[in-house]
Amino acid sequence: MPVLVVGPMLMLSALGFAQLAPSYPEVHLKDARAVEPALLRALLKDKEWKDGLTFDIRGRVTNLRLAKVSLSGAKNQEVVVSGEGYICGAANCITWILQKKDGRYRRILDAGPIQRIFTMKRLTNRYRDIETRTHDGASAADVVIWRYSGNRYRPAKCYHDTYEYEDSRGISRVFKRPIRKIGKCNLGT
Repeated sequence: MPVLVVGPMLMLSALGFAQLAPSYPEVHLKDARAVEPALLRALLKDKEWKDGLTFDIRGRVTNLRLAKVSLSGAKNQEVVVSGEGYICGAANCITWILQKKDGRYRRILDAGPIQRIFTMKRLTNRYRDIETRTHDGASAADVVIWRYSGNRYRPAKCYHDTYEYEDSRGISRVFKRPIRKIGKCNLGT
């Protein structure tokens, strides 16, 4: 079961200022060595995962992190899967949520390359909404709110948060809270 952090959490950036995290739980992924065969089969159907996953001499996955979550409150638990290491970029990594039904896994969220994922309190079609954050430099993040459409998650709102600006004298300044700009959800989902 994943460890969930509840309440506001400060995240220090490379510049040394704090970014305020949402007050809802963050999903904490753990290294996954022994992956259920049905889950591994579902991942290996995708070219990006097939080309990017690495295995040790015992056949265990070496660059995969996962966490079980309950998004609908039903007995079905979903699995958040994210890569690790060279399969990722400098700070973001491909992340999916898969749901097991009748012994098979199906993808219900393809968040693309992200850094953080949160489960929200709000429900859409009886599933928790999801927030993802993409690292976009030390003082900025792209934020997407995902809602369940009945068979998979779709982007509902997209934002760009920035904590830094340049004043009239050209001096870099930092906001305590981000400036949030609404953007278009061009995620190809």
